[in-house]
Amino acid sequence: MPSDYTLHSEAPELAEFRALLTHCEFRAAELPDERLLRLITRATFFETARGQRGELLGCARAISDGAWVTHLSQLLVYAHAERRGIGRALVNRIAERGGPECTLTLMANAQSHAFYTRLGFVSSAGSLTRGRLR
Repeated sequence: MPSDYTLHSEAPELAEFRALLTHCEFRAAELPDERLLRLITRATFFETARGQRGELLGCARAISDGAWVTHLSQLLVYAHAERRGIGRALVNRIAERGGPECTLTLMANAQSHAFYTRLGFVSSAGSLTRGRLR
């Protein structure tokens, strides 16, 4: 791991998480504080990458049963911090925390597929999703 950032098994503060979601253009950035706090507090695992001054560079959030599946819910990295191995390191930490018996799953937009393929993910035709009720 490069010495210009460190990884931490902790959730970011609400304001810094919202700022990162906004930067990455995630709709979740518009959620009310109470609902965004649920995203943070109900995650099974949170990993953050921080710069030398403690500033948030990126984070990963996952939900896991610890026995069969770990779902990578979000991987977010500030544009100025990309291409430094942060995303890869965060995904690897989430996979380690889920354990060797868990399959790591995620939903990715089309522009992210090449990145995740380089990390060993494969596309699955059997994947189905159901939209939110609200």
